[in-house]
Amino acid sequence: MKKQTIITFLFSLFLALTAWAQSSVSHDQPAESSKNPHHTQTLGDAQPFANVPATRIQPRTPLDYLKAMTFAHQTENFEQLYIIQQGENVDSLRYRHAFWKGKEYAQLLKLDDVREEIILRDGTVSYFGDFQPFSLKSAMILDNLPAVIYANFDTLEGYNFIDAGRTRVADRVARVIRIVPRDDFRYQYRLWIDEENHLLLRSELLDRDGVVLEQFRVVQSQVDEQLLYIIEPISTLILPTLINPNPHNSKEDTLTWYPKWIPNGFKEMASGRQSLSEILR
Repeated sequence: MKKQTIITFLFSLFLALTAWAQSSVSHDQPAESSKNPHHTQTLGDAQPFANVPATRIQPRTPLDYLKAMTFAHQTENFEQLYIIQQGENVDSLRYRHAFWKGKEYAQLLKLDDVREEIILRDGTVSYFGDFQPFSLKSAMILDNLPAVIYANFDTLEGYNFIDAGRTRVADRVARVIRIVPRDDFRYQYRLWIDEENHLLLRSELLDRDGVVLEQFRVVQSQVDEQLLYIIEPISTLILPTLINPNPHNSKEDTLTWYPKWIPNGFKEMASGRQSLSEILR
């Protein structure tokens, strides 16, 4: 009986020492491990915030966050319910986005008053509502969404990007990034970017006096592969007539004058000439 008791005691002692050794190793090892080469330590140690999935590379600089934001809005399958305020106008909307085989599909639905819907498919944006439906050639939906999510930050000039810490928006941990102009010719942005999936959760467009000109605020955000289901109904939808916003391409419609100076970082996006009688028709 004594011999069995001694053996049991030694075995228990061995288990205790083994557990203590494993605990010591786990505390002494750095956060990144060769077993998980994709893991990146979050900025400022994420505790007690939610963990970032190991399959995503965590941005480390403000510019990294901005690039990750534009990439996420192009490639994630997600749904967002949000409010946008432009001047005195306030609207609530639902935006669904799917990405499949290199193509984007999206639906933007106005949730207040008369139903209005915008569909993105194959580089075409179509508008439906209590008006004659129509389509325009565009790779993105520009209406009622912050333009900053489509910005090319590799070519953007005249701004400083500042990390303003972390907070919570729509029950999500968000990184706050400020886009501050270096002159008086541009507006500034404050952005709240989801730490995990890098979708934009909130944005404010401000003038040089700090007055908010436009505010975008998500109240619910979800990334889900099941949102791929929107592709089939969008793909089979009969789109309305495609409108060419510049039907006149003759030499007479080409401008013969150009500005002698524009601020650094600005460039001409489009130009043309149109008769005032056509506009007032």
